[in-house]
Amino acid sequence: MISTDNLAARRGERLLFNGVNFKLDQGQALRITGANGTGKTTLLRILAGLTEPDLGSVKWCGEDIRQCRETFHEQLAYSGHQFGLRGELTALENLSYLTPDSSESSALIEIMERVGLSRCINLPARYLSQGQRRRLILAGLAAGQARCWILDEPLAALDNAGIEMVEMLCADHLKNSGILVITSHQNLSSTLGRVAELHLG
Repeated sequence: MISTDNLAARRGERLLFNGVNFKLDQGQALRITGANGTGKTTLLRILAGLTEPDLGSVKWCGEDIRQCRETFHEQLAYSGHQFGLRGELTALENLSYLTPDSSESSALIEIMERVGLSRCINLPARYLSQGQRRRLILAGLAAGQARCWILDEPLAALDNAGIEMVEMLCADHLKNSGILVITSHQNLSSTLGRVAELHLG
């Protein structure tokens, strides 16, 4: 459902990567690895349609995402290094803002409890730790209906319990015929099943 055709990207005069080709169907996952500076985040931003490649294209259901941008973004959940939370809003209010099409507050509270944020429901986001903010973003993924998750280092700033929680959410997403593209310096749990790997650099 998501595929690439000979992707290439540069940073200034330096070639980050070229000839990137892959295809992911429902229930499949790809882990992108590589040293810092090899273009992992750039590749994810290209896959999400946030950055233009220097060469090649990204396709969703066989169509260039530049031609089906609205349809693609309705099916996409992207989590980068910037959390994009509103500091003055509570954790619950931020989650509601992140998932405007989701169900009522009781269901969102249940999801927050699931990701270990039961004590932070009414806490303004500016007081959340980095790990708690990441959990809140992941709660937004779980509450949404996106078919394709693109996650940039979602395990960063999490303790062991948080890492297990992320892997559980990702495993559930794949079991529900979702697609996952993830960068991580850590090996992923076998609970995700077979995960293809793409190494940059």
